[in-house]
Amino acid sequence: MGAATIISGAKAIVIHADLLLGVENSIPKNVPVFAVETPPEIISAYGLSAADAKLPAGARNWDTWLAQFPPIEAGPAEPPGSMIHTSGTTGHPKGVRRAPPTAKQAVAWAGIIGKVMGFNATHGDPQDMVTVVTGPMYHSAPNAYGLYAFRVGANIILQPRFDAEELLQMIERHKVTHLHKVPKKVEFRSDLPREDSGKIFKRKLREPYWEGAGRPI
Repeated sequence: MGAATIISGAKAIVIHADLLLGVENSIPKNVPVFAVETPPEIISAYGLSAADAKLPAGARNWDTWLAQFPPIEAGPAEPPGSMIHTSGTTGHPKGVRRAPPTAKQAVAWAGIIGKVMGFNATHGDPQDMVTVVTGPMYHSAPNAYGLYAFRVGANIILQPRFDAEELLQMIERHKVTHLHKVPKKVEFRSDLPREDSGKIFKRKLREPYWEGAGRPI
């Protein structure tokens, strides 16, 4: 953690309370750390105790610190880049530093993403689009997918932890039209009644999208 923080050039770390105790001793002393109480959805999904979700004694509270400043009236500034978490095909998690795109690259990238993921104008009004992000937002693919859906004005549901049966219920309940997943999560349908999963997928989803590895057709 310490080496990753130094290499990335991180100026501060914002972290859930349940994760802080495991890494705080390896974070460089000159990097400010802000703790956030772990949300109840995460506590429930991962079977955490209420004590684990509370801010450790002496921890700097992110919400309290942020409340000191007036809201920013201007639109969001372009980020200076990103440090993306990925394991790729190696199985070894790592951070990949990505420089910000040029203006030309940003326009091209937005066009490609909108078309491939089904979020551009030819696929309908974004306000009628509903998607579930089933992966962690600190990972590159769910992050890019979720943020793009947010920018175009689609409706987004974050699943705290992937569960096949719960996902089918979400698709049915919220009339989900778009879905991002990796091939392994596509296989979840084989673990559930074929009639139920098949009907829901065909009736509800317009733009299922997967990436990360090849998938047999």
